[in-house]
Amino acid sequence: MVDLVAVNTTSQDAVTGKTHKDKARAWRRWTEYARSIGITQDFFLDGLTKPQRIKLMGAFALAMREGRFSSQAYDTLAEATIRNTISFVSSTFRENERPNPTKDDDGQLGRLLSRLFRAFKNKDPAEKQQKALPATVLVEIAKMQLTETQRAISQLTIGAFYFAMRSCEYCKVPQALKRRTDILRLRNVVFLRRGRIIPHSSPELEYAD
Repeated sequence: MVDLVAVNTTSQDAVTGKTHKDKARAWRRWTEYARSIGITQDFFLDGLTKPQRIKLMGAFALAMREGRFSSQAYDTLAEATIRNTISFVSSTFRENERPNPTKDDDGQLGRLLSRLFRAFKNKDPAEKQQKALPATVLVEIAKMQLTETQRAISQLTIGAFYFAMRSCEYCKVPQALKRRTDILRLRNVVFLRRGRIIPHSSPELEYAD
């Protein structure tokens, strides 16, 4: 019994805190929807057939699409948000030893859900492309070599851009596109000199190791 508990506890480390939060929100929305249609106890749909579960997940997806469980700022949710929510709900089913409510007899995404997701995506506005930082900007930064401060800024900027960060850690992205990481902030960067932390406001910052 102790081993079983340990297995369950350790498996929770496979996902981040944000994932747990998103999954809890998805399940809360699902139970809220279920109650709204008269399901007050059988949230895992044990009393329904596989086709019935798929249809009910489709109805839930439509309710999500209408923003029924979101703030007034969101009148229509994007296909990616709905798909992720359904995925989190399905994951909770599986974690509780229940079959995935979105899969058909062949183990594929139910045709109804597949068509719904495709219809949502077709009607979603086109993605807004984010402009990339031109390489010429980095070239100009690299030319800043007149003072120790300029050299430090040049080295830190170029080093951070290419090595210290990935795009999701220095670019703002829509909430629906966030995954496992958050934006790296100034407070996450530490400067040291001879093993001693130098405050960001220190005039000796340019002499950091």
